[in-house]
Amino acid sequence: MLRSAQNSLSEARSKRSKLEDKEHVSPLPAIIQFIKGEAKLTVEEEVVIGKLGPWIQMTAKTPHSIEVQTPLVMLLTLLK
Repeated sequence: MLRSAQNSLSEARSKRSKLEDKEHVSPLPAIIQFIKGEAKLTVEEEVVIGKLGPWIQMTAKTPHSIEVQTPLVMLLTLLK
């Protein structure tokens, strides 16, 4: 399963110079932490540059999207 996800990510990178995730919502509250790299994160109408250090907390059903700027490692925690 992990190999399949890595292959899909590699294929997506070769098709686009920057990875983008279209706007969507999470059914649960979430915390996003950036471990490595940089991304432009849009939460509702606010644009945040995600990088090592700060973290973002979102309530359930908050519209958000992400555009990867550099190779990225992030941790997404969904809260119940």
